[in-house]
Amino acid sequence: MKSNRKSAWFVIVPVVLNLCIFVASSTQAAGNIYYVATNGSDSYSCSQAQDISTPKRNIMTPEGGIACIQGPGDKLLIRGGTYDETISNYSLYNGSSPSWPPGTSWDNAITVAAYDGEITKVNEFVLGDCCANPALPDLRYWIFDGIHTGPIFTAGHVDHVRFINLDVNGGKQNGIMCVSGGSNFMEFINTEVYDCGDPATIAEGGGGTAPDGTYYSYGFYYVGNDVLFDHMKVHDIVGYGFHIYNSCDSDIQACPNRNTIRYSEIYNTGTRQGSSAILFTYGDGFEAYGNIIHDNRGGIDVGYGASNTKVYNNTIYSNTDNGISTGDGWSNRPNVNTIIANNIVANNGGYGIFNSNGGSPQPEPQGTLIMNNLLFNNAFGPFYETGTDTTNTNNIQSDPKFVNASGNDFRLTSGSPAIAAGVDVALSFNGSAPDIGACETDGCPLY
Repeated sequence: MKSNRKSAWFVIVPVVLNLCIFVASSTQAAGNIYYVATNGSDSYSCSQAQDISTPKRNIMTPEGGIACIQGPGDKLLIRGGTYDETISNYSLYNGSSPSWPPGTSWDNAITVAAYDGEITKVNEFVLGDCCANPALPDLRYWIFDGIHTGPIFTAGHVDHVRFINLDVNGGKQNGIMCVSGGSNFMEFINTEVYDCGDPATIAEGGGGTAPDGTYYSYGFYYVGNDVLFDHMKVHDIVGYGFHIYNSCDSDIQACPNRNTIRYSEIYNTGTRQGSSAILFTYGDGFEAYGNIIHDNRGGIDVGYGASNTKVYNNTIYSNTDNGISTGDGWSNRPNVNTIIANNIVANNGGYGIFNSNGGSPQPEPQGTLIMNNLLFNNAFGPFYETGTDTTNTNNIQSDPKFVNASGNDFRLTSGSPAIAAGVDVALSFNGSAPDIGACETDGCPLY
């Protein structure tokens, strides 16, 4: 497999990026560039703030940097330092300043970015409105690049916003979600999310709350449609890494649909909650591929009546519970047509692949396709199966022969049985057939 492999199954959210240096777009329209710095002054005009020597002082005040932005192609560069500000577009909904004009496409977007090579810190992001009010304007085609921040929240009247090269630090706060919301067509790229909740001060539990009623913190609690999570690093979370969930049995359109998590590393999640690195629920058309998922409570969990989910070319290693689970939950409909292919599932504390409702109220999973996976040394065995119309074919039970799994080097050695043992899932590959897992002998696409 080549490191630039791209799924032909996912065509909803196009991304313009380079896998070595992540940039918003190489063809973005030229506009005005404005500057903000901790030694600046909001008394400078926007015209003056186009000179790096006379920057604005604040980002969000009515006379601050974002208030200078007039339209597509404009860019705000924030010099290094700590800004005691929340980036919020609330003024868009009450007609005050800043006005938050929309971009028109990714090539005609508006960019707010940390100045190259400097560390810019803000308190948090709060974007969107709570309610489905059609009279309100929409925030779209904005790019936030390279900023260090606390929690991010996005809501209604926000779509096509890209967060790229961010550092999201939850500060070990219990009861908060590091990233949450329900906006559509969002992109999270090359972003690190960590320290969501404090395992030293919250008790162990299995539900959404600890025994004292405190909510467990998650990396992502997201309910939007057509959201892309690409080249993420998510770790040190007391609860779920990715919790893609919205109860929507009565209306499939209200579900989180067509969300993709790819080429990401997820580890040390679920440190205090019975949870998983990735949870897909209720919706249709989810994908998880090219991910390395290790040392979490559970691996990938597909449940609550999710349909047409594809889980392929992941490496899932040394998680406490099952490697891949599909079928359990409290939906009134079963999981349908889950595809589990080309995954390495090894050294997990439960089953390798668990295809069952597990005694939960929802019907047994239907039409699961389990093929060309490599399973090895999973404590309860390679499979647990009670689904209906399941196809289980061409799976291997053998040592994957990683370069150095204890050092988290999951490349394949030359003698690995995973080489050229996969099935074609519309990703590019070298050789006669795809390799199994997220990595091959010469590297991993997520690095």
